[in-house]
Amino acid sequence: PNQKRQSAQRRQRKLRQTPLLQKAMPISSCPRQPHLRRRLAQMNKIPVCYCGNKRIFGGIFMSVLSILQKCKEPLEIILLTMDLSEKNPAFLPFTEEQRLLLEDTLKEYHPESSARIIDVTELQHRDFDNAKNQKNAYTPYASIRLFLDELDVPEKLIYLDADIMCPGNIKELYEVDVENYESE
Repeated sequence: PNQKRQSAQRRQRKLRQTPLLQKAMPISSCPRQPHLRRRLAQMNKIPVCYCGNKRIFGGIFMSVLSILQKCKEPLEIILLTMDLSEKNPAFLPFTEEQRLLLEDTLKEYHPESSARIIDVTELQHRDFDNAKNQKNAYTPYASIRLFLDELDVPEKLIYLDADIMCPGNIKELYEVDVENYESE
């Protein structure tokens, strides 16, 4: 326990030395900059992203429950979705009721956890409506993750498919240093 506490204290000191935190202000003092407020609040959460539609919510819910069984840190669940019901009546986005159910469950485990929905319908139409390979074995939801770099999401997050169950603490995966793995 003492080593864990010392390790956590070292990480907190290191975090305080980062340029963003040196200039950071309390969350409550950012009333006109909600994106900054959200960024500051997210700093201590493990962001986990899923993509899909209303029909696969059950799988995502089970996946999140498997994470909650082992992870004691707050989570930010990001649900990327879109409404393509004009192409297929089954292609409906996640609902606010589903988000609330997920968030209420998250808060039972850790009160700082949250869930949010990001609708990428417009981006999908912009980039894929005239694409040549629209008729394939995959639903359009398989391409949603391609929009992550255009969205207001943390730079580092864990992306999971709806059918992934986590047998261990996802924090260990999140803490893997991936700083030098992407070339520019």
